[in-house]
Amino acid sequence: MTRIRVTQHVGLRVGPFSCSPPCYLSASKALNFNCRHTIPTPSSHARPPRSPSNSVGILGSGSTPPTAISNFTYASDFSSGGPVLLTSDQLSQQTVTSYFVAAANSQQVTFTLNYVDNQSHNQTASATATFNIAGPTSVTVSTTRGQWEIDTPTSGPILSFGFPIGTPGITFNGKATSPSGDTGTYEWAQLVTTNTKTKISGSTTTTCSTGTGLDNQFPTFTTLSFSDSPSTSLSSTYNQITWSLGFTTYFLWRPGLANDIPIPLGYVTWTAYGDAALSGSTWSAQSDSTSSANAFQASASYLSWTSKVTNGPNTCQ
Repeated sequence: MTRIRVTQHVGLRVGPFSCSPPCYLSASKALNFNCRHTIPTPSSHARPPRSPSNSVGILGSGSTPPTAISNFTYASDFSSGGPVLLTSDQLSQQTVTSYFVAAANSQQVTFTLNYVDNQSHNQTASATATFNIAGPTSVTVSTTRGQWEIDTPTSGPILSFGFPIGTPGITFNGKATSPSGDTGTYEWAQLVTTNTKTKISGSTTTTCSTGTGLDNQFPTFTTLSFSDSPSTSLSSTYNQITWSLGFTTYFLWRPGLANDIPIPLGYVTWTAYGDAALSGSTWSAQSDSTSSANAFQASASYLSWTSKVTNGPNTCQ
């Protein structure tokens, strides 16, 4: 986090400012840029500069995705959340709070003071700090997948992608080398991007979406490995039920510093399609039940959501 506080005085000349303090992703760093300037007129005519204004330029704040942001927040009930981008209004203030979210060297923060001197000349004074940002390296995520099955607990049959015990539907194994001196912790968060069920009873077909958004809570897990086994109940009211699912699973790092935020390291997109058919009184998973997972994509892109999906019974509307 970079805070820039600026005081303006008359009488001393501003000089160039550059530094390379050690900085971790989302680390807290306070910079006090004391900009002063000289009024090149006789002292009897000297007076304070008029109409001063200032701007802050932070490298990466305008990139896609941005590698410098204002914050990352989410609602207490997890119903919404995501990154808070830096705005032009914030960058024109004398105090700016920002977070670097990608490891890189030579990341510059520049403060520029614009003013008019007592001879009505436009003047500028600037100061620059250069940061080397450290974060996890050698980041990888591998996946293993189970298969669709019919489970028969006492509550009734369910179509399950893997079992909660035994072989999970999908397991993510994350690996990373933390920066020296700051191990931090690793987290997972997941967005449900597709969630559609088709229920068939004789010649009647009902198709519905059972919700998309954040999967339950943020973060989902705080370990290097994470497993998921989606399941849905099966009702004898229908003779066939299909379930199409899509997810984006994010791997994140939490530095563990004061006022830190989670840092995105990358994501995996994956899908699962389950098909269950009823014959007599027995449900069975059909041969077209499948799943797939794309390779891990290293990225500084954040997850963002405006709704959440919770576990439990779903009702088609």
